[in-house]
Amino acid sequence: MAPNTVCKIIIETLIAIVRRLGPIHLQRPSTEEEWSHIAEEFYKRWGFPNCLGALDGKHVAFRPLRSEGSRFFNYKAFNSVVLLALVDANKKFIYVDVGALGRISDGGVFSRCRLSQALREDAWNFLPSQPLPGRRINVPFVVIADSAFPLLRRLMKPYKFIATTLIQQIFNKRLSSARTVVENAFGLMANRFRVFLSPIQVHDPKFVELVIFSSVILHNMLLERSPNTYELMANEEPATLPDFEGEPGPVNEAGLHVRREFVHWCYENRQGQ
Repeated sequence: MAPNTVCKIIIETLIAIVRRLGPIHLQRPSTEEEWSHIAEEFYKRWGFPNCLGALDGKHVAFRPLRSEGSRFFNYKAFNSVVLLALVDANKKFIYVDVGALGRISDGGVFSRCRLSQALREDAWNFLPSQPLPGRRINVPFVVIADSAFPLLRRLMKPYKFIATTLIQQIFNKRLSSARTVVENAFGLMANRFRVFLSPIQVHDPKFVELVIFSSVILHNMLLERSPNTYELMANEEPATLPDFEGEPGPVNEAGLHVRREFVHWCYENRQGQ
């Protein structure tokens, strides 16, 4: 078959996957019951209470036309689009934002996505605040992320690892341990769909977005249908996607108060840490 015919078939197939399977296998939670199930799984599997998901962003490399200039050129010196993802306790993607230019900072990518607005405005039927296990002060259910993201009332990130106190180190360790689930999800997808292990050899960023969306959807579908077989087949060797820039994001006062409560809870429940 002619290359242009094959390319057309691939694009049609990717579009069909996104349109037909996307509404089934890539749905963000929309009810308190769905969020409650995610929070229970996070506490059960990762030991982090009041958690709605783990957030991270990755650069997906590709080869744009020279006429694009530096639009997609990121701080790691290659061209990319950004995959920003929220993952549940079982490595399933529950929200993704795809297509931000690689040159945009991590804070810029997050500030423009719908998840950022939802966290700031308490949208999407998030669970009402409640005390952490064994404590009395109400705190909101939160998303956990690394230091590249801002600290918000509903978005927790670790303290800087330099000059932290013992209780802050315990909190950092607990949060970082729980946040590995999103790294595992990216690694699992990259191992299974190995197009991500090198720059995607296309010029059109819209095509790259289709590849990413389709891979996320198929990852969720395979994880739901046969998780043990899927993970066994995919985890033959380690694979990673380039991470966001590690510059510390901003903090706000409400986020500081919430984080202090999590810090005290982590210190009180530090057995085995």
